[in-house]
Amino acid sequence: MQFVRAIALIGTVAVALLLGHAVADTSKKELTTIADIYTAIRVCWKAPKVSGPTELVVRLSFTRKGNILGKAQVTHENRIVSNESMLLFRKAVIETFQRCTPLPFSRALGDAIAGRPMNFHFRQNSGLRI
Repeated sequence: MQFVRAIALIGTVAVALLLGHAVADTSKKELTTIADIYTAIRVCWKAPKVSGPTELVVRLSFTRKGNILGKAQVTHENRIVSNESMLLFRKAVIETFQRCTPLPFSRALGDAIAGRPMNFHFRQNSGLRI
């Protein structure tokens, strides 16, 4: 049993180190595709410890410079979990966008997506679904 825990711990540490490295790379790298936007948000996402399966879909738009345009809209959230867990989850989503924005868009990407709505699907334990 201890061997299994040790393997799990090593895997967790390895993932944390890789994510930490990815955060550093993404924050400096200019984003040139829509997939890059989702990757940058996924790297910033820190799932809170809540009980039960939790998911939230947020729709928002960006400016050419990578800032959030207007207010984000929650378009879906599951009602299976407690209100306290849902509030923790919402707070984690808000903090993700506060940490990550403005995103470093290339000029072409900024021109292409400015003002267009994008959906971000957050799930507990599995990050962001594209």
